[in-house]
Amino acid sequence: MKLIRPHVAVIQQNPGLDGMYKHILECANIKSTTTDKETVDKIIDKSLLEHGTVYLYIEDNQQLEEDCGPEEGFTDMDVFKYIRSFFVKNPFSNCMYRHQEGICDRLYITTNYRVIIDNDLKFLMKYWCEPNIDFECRYTIKWNIDYPTYISILRHRLLTTTANNSFKSVLQHYDTDKKDMNLTFVIPDCMDLVTTGEAKASDIIKLCNDKLKDDKLISDEKQYFIYLKNCAYTEIGFNDMFKSNGDDYNTIKYIYNAPLCVTIYTTGFRYDCANVLKYEMNNANENKRLFNSVYEIIDNLNTLHNEDRNRSDNDSTKKN
Repeated sequence: MKLIRPHVAVIQQNPGLDGMYKHILECANIKSTTTDKETVDKIIDKSLLEHGTVYLYIEDNQQLEEDCGPEEGFTDMDVFKYIRSFFVKNPFSNCMYRHQEGICDRLYITTNYRVIIDNDLKFLMKYWCEPNIDFECRYTIKWNIDYPTYISILRHRLLTTTANNSFKSVLQHYDTDKKDMNLTFVIPDCMDLVTTGEAKASDIIKLCNDKLKDDKLISDEKQYFIYLKNCAYTEIGFNDMFKSNGDDYNTIKYIYNAPLCVTIYTTGFRYDCANVLKYEMNNANENKRLFNSVYEIIDNLNTLHNEDRNRSDNDSTKKN
């Protein structure tokens, strides 16, 4: 068995359409067989496309009616108003707009690639723009956490979360062809005494039994050895069940609440990420410090973004 610390990181989508396609494939854990675009177009589970962030900059003086076809009979302003109305109302998008002499003439749209595909809006991709302070940001967070924490994060529908809730996804780090699988367990963030490493489950149980006989152990030390012992028994029990039943329901149920390592990706708007992390931070017991650390990263990014936007607005006011 192996013990690791939980880990979390904020990852950025690389510039351009190619960067978006690569980001989707990374979050979906799919290797590109042809070009990244062709691989993304073949993805059956459209929810994976939500990890790709699309930034669009549209002005009212662009030849928008050409994109809708001459048979529609739309003017540039008709199409411009439709686009603005659609993205303002779309719950998965954000549309910031600027005014010139009281007339809205510029749109800064942040959405995800699934919105574009599901609503047949591919023609808008030519208005792709690299994000600046006028766009609302979306962040992707990569987690290496225990399975129960993943289930807790999954319930927040504000974020797109990718980690297949299945037996195979939990065991993605393991070679199921081996006689005995060495499972990877995530150490609760509250346990400072636990050291990372790898050892046989039987040796861990023997070590823990010997240590727990010591009456001089303090409470934290007892918790440490009890945790190690439970993990070791989980690995032994799981291997016994897997040999007998394979990956059936009983085997899955046996590890459902075990602190096995699973890698997940969550993507959402900056304010949604902050709200979810703040909620988990206030309600988490074992991984409170983990949630607090990533919340501070998101909060700092949000602060910098707001300061840049305010500075830009002040500069624009002075010029006017």
